[in-house]
Amino acid sequence: MIPKQAPEPRYEWRGVMLDVARHFLPLADVKRFVDVVARYELNRLHLHLSDDQGWRIEIRSWPRLAEVGYPVIADTLRELSNAFGVLQEDGAAHRGTFIIDPNGVLVHMSITEHDVGRSVDEVLRVLRAFRTGALCPANWAAGDATLTIEDDWLGKVFPDLVGPELGALAERAERMSFAPGDTIVAEGDLADRFYVIARGEVAISRRSPEGDEIKLARLGRGQFFGEVGILAETRRTATVRAIGDVELLGLSWQIFQETLERSDRADRDFAEIAKERIAYTP
Repeated sequence: MIPKQAPEPRYEWRGVMLDVARHFLPLADVKRFVDVVARYELNRLHLHLSDDQGWRIEIRSWPRLAEVGYPVIADTLRELSNAFGVLQEDGAAHRGTFIIDPNGVLVHMSITEHDVGRSVDEVLRVLRAFRTGALCPANWAAGDATLTIEDDWLGKVFPDLVGPELGALAERAERMSFAPGDTIVAEGDLADRFYVIARGEVAISRRSPEGDEIKLARLGRGQFFGEVGILAETRRTATVRAIGDVELLGLSWQIFQETLERSDRADRDFAEIAKERIAYTP
C-alpha cells in the first residue's frame, strides 16, 4: 500500500477487511471501497459479516459463498490489542485502525472508543497521502498540492547532494508533462535520459518473445526510471506510459552520470536497482 521501488509487490497475499457487521454501510459505500481496493492492487477482500459465527445462510444465487475458506486473524488471547494499547480492563478493545508498510513498520494509527465509528474516507485519505511519497500538510486531500518541491524529489534520489549542488541539479533538470496514455519511452529506444516522477503515475511494460505485453510495474511520485539503459549502455528495455497526467524531471544521460560520480551512495543504490530490474521477469 505504500509505494516503493520494487518491480513487484513484496507479498503475494495483500488483504484488507471491511466491517459491514457493525458499521451498516450503504451499498454505494461498499462498491466505492471495492473500487479503491482494486486501485491499490490489493487482491483479498475480507467482508466482516458476523462477529460470532461463520457464514451459515444459504443463498441460492451465490452457492459458493458457503464454501469459501480463508485464514482469519482472531485476537483471542488479547495479545495484539494489548500490544497496541487498545485493550480495556473489561476485556473489550477500542476501535483501532493501523497502517503497516511493506517493511513491517507501523506508519499510522488512530483509536476511538466504542461509541465512535471509524471513517473509511479518512483511512483512504491517509493511504492516498502515503502513496504520494511527498510531505502532505494538514487536511491534505487527493488532488491538493504537497509541500515537497523539486529539490526534495532529487534529494531523495541523490542523497549525498545538498545545498548549492542540489539546487544546481534542479536548475539543470528538464520539466516535462505527459497526458494520460502518452508513451514516455518505448522499448528499443536510445537510453538518453533519466526521469524522476514529480506528479502522477506511470505503467512499465515490455514485450514477450511472442509479442504479448507483460506488465512489470507501476511507479508514482518520487520514484524514477530510465537508469537501466544508461548504466547498462543499452537501448530501452521497457516501455513507460503515463497512467494519468504526469509531470517528470528529466536529466540527460551526461548529467545523470556526472551526478552519480558525486554521490557514492546513489551510485551503489542505482547499480543494485538496475541489476534487479534487468533480472526481473514476471
